[in-house]
Amino acid sequence: MVLLVFGAAQQNQVAGVLVDASDGGFRVRHPFSGFRWTDVVRFLHPLAEGTARVVWTRAVALEFETGFVYLSAAASD
Repeated sequence: MVLLVFGAAQQNQVAGVLVDASDGGFRVRHPFSGFRWTDVVRFLHPLAEGTARVVWTRAVALEFETGFVYLSAAASD
């Protein structure tokens, strides 16, 4: 499970599934079509939490996958 929080007042939330993660970023499968290149989100997933920037989004079947690059990250408790 991944929680992504974003928007001007951090009022929007999207839940998704962590597909993979590396030292540089992570990929999430989710139902939200609105992520754009350079959007910044706060995230929480099983390996880390922090902030990340969208680097790509693509449609996969009836969902979407988005790749994020870490801006700041700390290990999740």
